[in-house]
Amino acid sequence: MATLSATVLAVLVASSAAQSPTTNTSNEHIWSSVAWVLHGERTPLWGPTLYPALTPLGAQQMFAQGSLLRDRYLREDPEERDATFAPIIGIERNAIDNTQLSVLTNTDQFMITGAQAFLQGLYPPILQAFSENSGGIEAARLANGSVANYPLQGYQYPAFRTASVLDFESIWIGGHVGCTRYTESLLNFRTDEVVATIYNNTKNFYQTLWRNLLYEAFPSSMANFANAYMLYDYAQFRWTHNNSTRSNITKDELDMMARFASTEQRNKNANLSASGSNSGDMIRAVAGRTMAAKTLTWLRENIRRGGATNKINVAFTTLETFVAWFALSGLVTGNHMAEFKPLPEPGGMMVFELFSIGGSPDTYPNNDELWVRFLYRNGTDPGDHLTSYALFNNTMDRIPFLEFMTQVQLFDVGTVSEWCKLCDGVALFCSDLKYRGSNSGTTAGRSVFVQPTVAGAIGAAVTLAVAGFLFFIAVLVGGIRFHRPGAGGDPKTRTGTLGGFKGAEKMSSDTDLAWAKGGTRHERTGSWELRGKKDDVEGHEEGVSPAPAEAAQAKTRAGDWKAIPLEGFYDGNRHTEDEEVDHDLADPITKHPAWTKDSTMSYNQTPFRPPTGPPPLGQPGHGGPTNPPLRELRPSEKIPPIGNLAPSMFVPLSDEFLDKHMQSIPRARVEMLQRILDSIEYQRAGVKQNLIALLEREKMRISLLAAEMQAADPKKPALSLDTREADAMIANMEAPASACWGPNLFPPGYKPDLQMSIHDRLIQDLLNLVQRLAEQLEGYDGHIDGVKRQFQDHLEKELMRINEAGLRPEERGQARFG
Repeated sequence: MATLSATVLAVLVASSAAQSPTTNTSNEHIWSSVAWVLHGERTPLWGPTLYPALTPLGAQQMFAQGSLLRDRYLREDPEERDATFAPIIGIERNAIDNTQLSVLTNTDQFMITGAQAFLQGLYPPILQAFSENSGGIEAARLANGSVANYPLQGYQYPAFRTASVLDFESIWIGGHVGCTRYTESLLNFRTDEVVATIYNNTKNFYQTLWRNLLYEAFPSSMANFANAYMLYDYAQFRWTHNNSTRSNITKDELDMMARFASTEQRNKNANLSASGSNSGDMIRAVAGRTMAAKTLTWLRENIRRGGATNKINVAFTTLETFVAWFALSGLVTGNHMAEFKPLPEPGGMMVFELFSIGGSPDTYPNNDELWVRFLYRNGTDPGDHLTSYALFNNTMDRIPFLEFMTQVQLFDVGTVSEWCKLCDGVALFCSDLKYRGSNSGTTAGRSVFVQPTVAGAIGAAVTLAVAGFLFFIAVLVGGIRFHRPGAGGDPKTRTGTLGGFKGAEKMSSDTDLAWAKGGTRHERTGSWELRGKKDDVEGHEEGVSPAPAEAAQAKTRAGDWKAIPLEGFYDGNRHTEDEEVDHDLADPITKHPAWTKDSTMSYNQTPFRPPTGPPPLGQPGHGGPTNPPLRELRPSEKIPPIGNLAPSMFVPLSDEFLDKHMQSIPRARVEMLQRILDSIEYQRAGVKQNLIALLEREKMRISLLAAEMQAADPKKPALSLDTREADAMIANMEAPASACWGPNLFPPGYKPDLQMSIHDRLIQDLLNLVQRLAEQLEGYDGHIDGVKRQFQDHLEKELMRINEAGLRPEERGQARFG
């Protein structure tokens, strides 16, 4: 008993020492701060709202953390200074200077709104506060002598970056999101011996909680240790916001749920012995590894700029990042493990400070004179202090910067390519990256490498673009014209004269081949080189491309589909193969009776076609085995997925455009520049039309694939309700809604389908497609605007030169190129 009392006393003393406020010596100079902030309280991940949303309490928590950092770094009155005051050298204290801040969050609603609340606490509204780098008070003073303030009594407008999963910046604040190897590792979660023991021993505990409370939002199959955090998240929210919950579960049960949730999350995100594709790669702690790399990057950027930028850096993240860092830094196994084993509270904050001791605040110190201090505040209650802790099992709460960098580089994931390799990432930004180095490499010298094939494609595209632009100028300036063969004559003679890939040397016996993505040769039977042969579309003349309006209406078991005319990109140059695709699209299911739900679905699968000519001995036809029957391509397979958008840059010159610009050769500078500007706008409109045409084509492919999958998907029998169950559900729907939650009465045997339906996947794919197109259009517009701006500047200078020369109107045409 005495031993137990001594142990408890020692823990209490250590805990009280750890929770004392961090002090700051008078000769310290703070140069930079990196804060990692956990989101404030939000509605449950699984509960009454469609999407998790920041609550008013959560906004207060975030505001409080921002105010805490303001009190530490930005307080101005020297008379109020105390031991917790640590001003950052050279930072704007009242007005936001966005060049001194770096703020990063993801696109979740509760994260973005929480970031706004935090920054309101860091830089609250202040009248007559103007950043010097934004023009200072002179930019606010008006001609009449008055000074204009920002709205809302001097509201501050911070700039911060929101990174979606399509943005490579998202890996720094959520390295586990989109990490395939991390997800695969979690599939083995229940096979761990410790986890399996806890899982089995807590079955009755969670089933009791389900009968008392959790049935309102979860099926009984989810009430187990594998979902410990999600269950606790819901119960904690109910406990905070609904007093009736306290009659359903006890505080001891809620605390037990919290401990189990902490254990679950540590095993999922802090298990350093779990591996992904390579032994020892610590895949479960990937969120902490990317977070460490970003922290080091921000600190080094402040050093590189001599303290001019990155004075305050704030990243808003989730608990996976916190839990992983606690394990990587040794905090969860150190002297203060009691503070780092529990889950971080909403609004919890980790801070890394870069500082020097002694010296002048006007001179940035050398690297070997810099120190790093780690601070942690678990929660936002008044009694929760920002407390410093020793990292990597050191004895001091500060560590030399060079040593900190060395320790972090032992495990961090410092480049996007390294993350893509470690995670086997499927994100768009991973598709064209080539990886280098080991998983434990350093950040020095890291770079992104492009695959040789991709580099070659980029080079070819650039070469074609430059050649096309020069040729385009030659057409405008030199008067080069092309005459279409067969124009106005017999439609049957309107065929290409370039002879395909082999030109005039191509023989009719040559097989028309195309390369698939994987390098396998695939024969095309209806290509543009073979038009006019016997495989032309039935009902149309040889060599004539039917109009898009002739595409038949598609009818499938999943609904009515119409073959979308491929206008824009193909314009008037549609060939036989395009019309064949349209005819196949017209009947995607019934035309292929062999297609069943058991057939294999593949984007790139093509049918086997035997070689031409007599088969060799021992093969079919000579007593050998018989070839398997050919399977026709499904409609979705006949539309190749979009590989890249390079074809959209080719825009044919219309007769109207040529007639307008080829009547005469431009002689004057002004006329030439105006023609160039017109051609740029013509190119812009054509490329946009081509991009939209590619979108329509991809949309049709996705829609057809969804229709095929829907047709093959077995229909689930509808659940029936007896009279008692139906009456109970109707009474439940008619009852007034609670302030914070809504109970759902599930019929016996009902289990919600947690997988996304085919229809939902279709909608998601289409939305992603539209988003990608919008991003491409935005980037293209920006590029074209930059090109156009250069020629507009030349045009304005030329007009100014003519005006200054005082030439008469009839003389202005004599201003020629030298």
